[in-house]
Amino acid sequence: MNIRYSFSLLLGLVFVALFATTPSSSAVVPQKGPHAFGEGQFTFNHEGIDFSFDARANENGKAHGQALFTFSSSSGQTEVTVRINCLNVDSFSASMSGVVQHSDDPDYPKHSPVVFAVIDKANFPVPSSGKDQITPLFVIPPDFISQGFNCTTLSPLTILDIDGNITIEP
Repeated sequence: MNIRYSFSLLLGLVFVALFATTPSSSAVVPQKGPHAFGEGQFTFNHEGIDFSFDARANENGKAHGQALFTFSSSSGQTEVTVRINCLNVDSFSASMSGVVQHSDDPDYPKHSPVVFAVIDKANFPVPSSGKDQITPLFVIPPDFISQGFNCTTLSPLTILDIDGNITIEP
């Protein structure tokens, strides 16, 4: 076997090995910024409410996510899907606002701006064995919207214990 041929073959194999083991530039980089997510059930106004949400903001504060609320009462069951566009987080609580994307509930018309907040008792500053908490989903009145209210300036006050789990990562 010719030395020149052997060297070329060896050099080619080295390049193939380097190319095959180099990580791709499309590797997923974890997003930095606050994250709030959870799911569970609670009762408000004699209505059982199942919920789930996942909201994340990037390091520039731009938020995205989704929430689903399912309302069960003696008159039936309705569902509301929210596209989250605002997330305000501290070490143990988060406020979120967004827009109703889908609804078969007349109290939450499609395209309505809404807000809700959650508390993660695992991160609560005072040791607490209490349950995580959530506010009901509230429609933001149009006059509040015109004044620029969103989840950073508006947080509902009704806080209810949940059966479930909420996690906040500041």
